[in-house]
Amino acid sequence: MPSIDFKAVKLQISLRQVLNLIGWKPATIEGFEKRGPCPIHGSSNPRSRSFAVFMDGFSCFSCKQNGDQLRLYSLVRRLSIYAATVELCGRLCVEVPYIGRARTRRDTEQEQEEER
Repeated sequence: MPSIDFKAVKLQISLRQVLNLIGWKPATIEGFEKRGPCPIHGSSNPRSRSFAVFMDGFSCFSCKQNGDQLRLYSLVRRLSIYAATVELCGRLCVEVPYIGRARTRRDTEQEQEEER
């Protein structure tokens, strides 16, 4: 399984996009902070303020989860970070930035041999 450049994904997909995708709506907005029901543990009260969204992350004061947009999506969908990132990229039509394995001297020698 190839590695993913998670840093590149975070630059392409914003927290706002993830919040829109999961259908989260804030109950209150105070400056850059938005609060509302937690999509992770499933707060049932729409006026709940346990889940806080900041400019670059989230935190739930009830279930104690926090992190960035990829972690939020993985927790809501109950997937590994890897699987959640692949799914999220697919849903938002973003190409998954896979990291190729490093080329070795042996790879170069094999390619040269095949060309002969």
